[in-house]
Amino acid sequence: MTDEQKLPRGIRNNNPGNLRSGYAMPVGVPKEDGFAHFATMDDGLYSLAMLVHHYYSISGLKTVSAFIQRYAPSSENDVMMYEKAVAARIRFNSADIGTKDLRLMDGWRAFDFIRAIISVENGNPPASLPSFPEWIRPSELLSAMIRTRQWGAL
Repeated sequence: MTDEQKLPRGIRNNNPGNLRSGYAMPVGVPKEDGFAHFATMDDGLYSLAMLVHHYYSISGLKTVSAFIQRYAPSSENDVMMYEKAVAARIRFNSADIGTKDLRLMDGWRAFDFIRAIISVENGNPPASLPSFPEWIRPSELLSAMIRTRQWGAL
């Protein structure tokens, strides 16, 4: 197994949100095992940021629970674990998971939320990686979010 094969699928595929092909993706994005495989990490981050904005602003998924149940369905995920992990990362307590508005129109809240998703989807990187403790540098995510033009307060 090569070093690249040891990386999580989301990192290998430049798809840190492990998105299936569909909304907010450039035409012709190839798939690997049903998951989009982006040409660059920026493309994967951009698509994830657009999807988060769409789910929150257009689809009305305002709570951790509502969002994660749609984003990471129980047919593929332990939804309760996923919700708790994201909630902990964005400093929500368990009582907030189904009731508290995520307030993702605030760009910095969305930034933290997207980082939480990336962390749950890919696990924690090994300490030997130069980008530890994140798979994605904050500046890379910030750049992709700015590119979406959805969050003015970044």
